[in-house]
Amino acid sequence: MAQHGWKYSFARCTGCKSCVVACRMEQNWPEKVKFRWVTEKEEGTYPNVARHFFSSACFHCVDPACMAACTLIGVNAITRNADFGAVTIDQSLCIGCRQCQYACPYGAPQWNEETETVYKCDLCVHRLEAGMNPACVDTCVGEALRLDTNCTGPSNTADAVDLGFANPDMTGPNITFDT
Repeated sequence: MAQHGWKYSFARCTGCKSCVVACRMEQNWPEKVKFRWVTEKEEGTYPNVARHFFSSACFHCVDPACMAACTLIGVNAITRNADFGAVTIDQSLCIGCRQCQYACPYGAPQWNEETETVYKCDLCVHRLEAGMNPACVDTCVGEALRLDTNCTGPSNTADAVDLGFANPDMTGPNITFDT
């Protein structure tokens, strides 16, 4: 199984949120549901201050806590796509218990009030099957967000934790950083 994931460069992200807009437009998500979001972090003291942005979504983990939670209650709505390694939710099986949402240390699963089920980034599997990048990748003007078709996760766990992530050893998120 190929494992697709994200490559992210903090130095290249301007915080424009084009990735957020692209995701919403591609998937036609309800306004309150966010499958990609941008957070910002300020560091330093005046006059040596810095502002960093981070575009975040589901990391399609090697050992996804969301999938374990769904399996534990016997629903099995969350599976891994064999071709790309994307962790996806089958909406026809989701019962809306939200256990996956509570289990994910990265906040990826999102509650949809309209359908009373949980959704999350699916890595734009429909685009990958057509030989294209996820919409967020194609729209990133600074090329801060890229697709990694052979992702092995963060190379330095300590760096990921320093960036505010939950310990990657917990789930094996498929993202690498260019800091």
